[in-house]
Amino acid sequence: MTRRTHKAFQCAALCFAISGPLLAAAQQINQAETMQRLLQQVEQTREALIIDPDNSLFNAQLGTLLQHLDYINPDGGSRIPEAERAYRKAVEAAPDKRVVAGLMGNLGALMMGAHGSLERALEYTENSIQAGLESSMKNSEVVAGAYFNRGKILGMLGREEEAQAAYMEAADVADGVAPGSYAKALASLKEFEDSQVEAMEEAVQFLKLTADGGSQGAVDEEDLDVGPAKRRRRGKAVKKSVADLQAEWAWLAEMKREDQPWLFFALYKAYESQGKFDKAWENLMEANRRQRDTYNYDSEDEGRMVQSLRQAFPIAEADPTVVRALAGELGLKQPGAVFVVGLPRSGSTLIEQILASHPQVFGAGEDTAFAPLLPVLFDVMKGQPPEHVRSPADVGALYMTNMQARVPEGRSATHIVDKMLRNAYNMAYIQIALPGACLIHAVRHPLDVALSCFAQPFEGRGLPWASHLDEITTAIKNHHDMMEHWDALLPGRILHVPYEALVAGQEEWSRRMLQHCGLFWDDAVLHFHTTQRDVHTASVSQVRQKIYRSSVGKWKKYRHMLDPVRESLHSYIKEYEEKFASGALETHEEL
Repeated sequence: MTRRTHKAFQCAALCFAISGPLLAAAQQINQAETMQRLLQQVEQTREALIIDPDNSLFNAQLGTLLQHLDYINPDGGSRIPEAERAYRKAVEAAPDKRVVAGLMGNLGALMMGAHGSLERALEYTENSIQAGLESSMKNSEVVAGAYFNRGKILGMLGREEEAQAAYMEAADVADGVAPGSYAKALASLKEFEDSQVEAMEEAVQFLKLTADGGSQGAVDEEDLDVGPAKRRRRGKAVKKSVADLQAEWAWLAEMKREDQPWLFFALYKAYESQGKFDKAWENLMEANRRQRDTYNYDSEDEGRMVQSLRQAFPIAEADPTVVRALAGELGLKQPGAVFVVGLPRSGSTLIEQILASHPQVFGAGEDTAFAPLLPVLFDVMKGQPPEHVRSPADVGALYMTNMQARVPEGRSATHIVDKMLRNAYNMAYIQIALPGACLIHAVRHPLDVALSCFAQPFEGRGLPWASHLDEITTAIKNHHDMMEHWDALLPGRILHVPYEALVAGQEEWSRRMLQHCGLFWDDAVLHFHTTQRDVHTASVSQVRQKIYRSSVGKWKKYRHMLDPVRESLHSYIKEYEEKFASGALETHEEL
């Protein structure tokens, strides 16, 4: 690139760069420091293994370190093979079955994140359970966690009935010994026995009784609400006093703060399945209150980020070089990259599953290679490119090479889906580096998005704003404003796919998506639920079924509870309904 081009790009690059604090810079710095520390420990452990290659402890430590690195920075799973080898060597030299159970459990969890490795993950997890049972560890955190992971893996494989049975068994094994696995297993169930609901009622009351409990603080015995005075648990009728409750559920006292919300989410699901929406909402509110307390998040950061990006890329851009860049003249024109963005719970996983059912498409999930390349692109735009990268097209080529490396051996794919939803903030940069990319935006009725996010216990990295209704409405507004700006800046580049229309007319919208991406029609996309591929999001069970419409308008069950959200989002809801209203979508004003 010429010096003039570099100078023209500096404003956009620097404007985004100074929004570092808006990108949770402190968190990014902490993560970078953690990464550096872990990488140093990895090198030290590798050096120790050169001296003593069969040492079980050193191999286990290497596997654990690499697994942690993969968790905080997946990088296409590049560290997983070495971690798997290290764990397997640790197993070979393990002193007893108890250690084997733990190592096999780690292996199962590790392989859950590797593309095309779910069957191996299941095998390792079942080996963990078997080793635990053989060493009299049935009622232990290790075995309970393995049973829970077994349920997750079976669900990811589309074996839903087996998954539900595994969750039931996990809850039974965890009862009394493993609070986290107990709560998560119950929250993963779709149907509940009366005894389970009664047990959960008692469990959440116990959590409210603890010193650091819920918003109600200490509960007097006369206020104890566990349903009828007589409760039947494990076949025995008992009258539960506060003392009885504290004695029976004392094992929950050690439950981690981040695990507590899962019990309330479970009870929310149970009450909803019974049609008791008031009780369901009460527990959903408490679940999210407790979950929000575990996050350090400033909702204003997102709004400032949107403003920074709008300033970095004004609609009335006059500089001819930036205009050329946004027109795609400086980037990699090669087709093949497919970016699916949107708010969580908007149908993005369904879109990816449909696309990935095409024989020429591979779905890479949310492990994006684009965000790590942004600093390189910024350096190019500021006129300080590294030696191996001279232009935005080179950055695009690096991205394509990285993503192609994630396609399993023996599988040919001309197009790769990147479903990192937060790439919604990177649309202009994607256009600059990859003007040949296909851009798809998953959209859904704002009230259904709000409820679905609020009702989902996002595991692992979490979604901080999804635990507070005010922050959810702010996130919806920010996302809408950002995508509206990209539409004006990049007219016609982004295909908006409304969830309600997609489930009402899958073939029509599948054809639109394939045409938008330059792909020929293939009937396989109509049978997306039979496609064998790994799905790692909360929508895994939905994409293992045929299209269904029961999630459309689910917010109406909680319309009164969502009144503040409806009022705050009124103009956004009205705009959405005017654009996408159909027979599948009643407007909020009709109700």
